[in-house]
Amino acid sequence: MKNKNNLNLNSKFSAFNGMLQRCLLIVALLLTGASLHAQTTRTSVATGNWSTASTWSPSGAPAAGDNVVIAAGHTVTQTADLTISGTLTVN
Repeated sequence: MKNKNNLNLNSKFSAFNGMLQRCLLIVALLLTGASLHAQTTRTSVATGNWSTASTWSPSGAPAAGDNVVIAAGHTVTQTADLTISGTLTVN
């Protein structure tokens, strides 16, 4: 009887361990996917402030991981500290 109970507990632990590994894999894939899709390229559409949404296309101030392109003839004024971990291109 004791061996049967141990076998039953081992089976439950093994099933739980497998489920935990699958959950961790799914979380890792979701986090990787989120970071891959979080980067946006924002291009200036007019002269203006860095933090003004209408200065950029798509609309919205660039986030730290975005790629930024300042188009020819545009002046974009920085009014606060900023971090660029994507690319910054000035045409």
